[in-house]
Amino acid sequence: MRGHTVSPAPVSLAGVVEAVWDVDVPDAGQARDLRIKVLPSPSPVICIHYRSPILSERQNGQDPYAATLTGARTATGVLQPTGPIGVIAARIKPSAAARLFRCGTSTFADAHLDLTSLLPRASVVSLIDSLGEARHSAERLARFEQFLLSHIGSDQTDPLVDHAADELRANPATPIHRLAARLDLGERQFERRFLAQIGISPKQFARIERCERIFARRMRGSGWADIAVACGFTDQPHMVRDFKTLVGEAPDAFAKAVSAPARRALNTSLTMSGFYNTFVI
Repeated sequence: MRGHTVSPAPVSLAGVVEAVWDVDVPDAGQARDLRIKVLPSPSPVICIHYRSPILSERQNGQDPYAATLTGARTATGVLQPTGPIGVIAARIKPSAAARLFRCGTSTFADAHLDLTSLLPRASVVSLIDSLGEARHSAERLARFEQFLLSHIGSDQTDPLVDHAADELRANPATPIHRLAARLDLGERQFERRFLAQIGISPKQFARIERCERIFARRMRGSGWADIAVACGFTDQPHMVRDFKTLVGEAPDAFAKAVSAPARRALNTSLTMSGFYNTFVI
């Protein structure tokens, strides 16, 4: 797929954004041939569609939104373009979403929300228009960066939850009761605070984190048994069971689908970036 750029978070947004994906496919036929499969992820994603909308199974029969927030995912979903694609997407750090929306994010999990219900409508509409007028990717990314900066509030997140999320990302095999004890919290108290800020439980978070890492390592050429150990699973069968539960198919079958010659380069670049749960199939 031509016309896409995955960028790390700008320095100004490093504490809030993990990565930004700019997708520009002006050919309607080429765009409609694409299907985007999104695996479970603890990170909310903001998408701004400045051309045709993309259909999501989370819309529940509603008309597609031009600007969306998708909360932490606990299940796999498929996105279907309806025409020419023009999208800027930002993967948000799980513990930082509250800084953008200045409200509790526990209700965002597995939700697909109209961004104008969370941020001023005039500001969102102005961004959509300006992205459509931008001449190239760098200009779109700069305008999107300024939009996000204008809506970031003071950091009122729970520092213990921030620390816990970072630790579970670094080592998702960490037992939850031990992590709670290190934070001098009871396990139930820790789980309540984590859920309130992240939107999913710490056990769900760790399970998804383990599975998210699988394909970045596979694209680097690692074998399944080595991947299982590196990602914190007890063994390869444990990895296969967890992956099938979350995604609906075994890792090897999924790997074959996303490694087809026409998609391999694109999917490799995505798995090596902050969008390692997103695949074009």
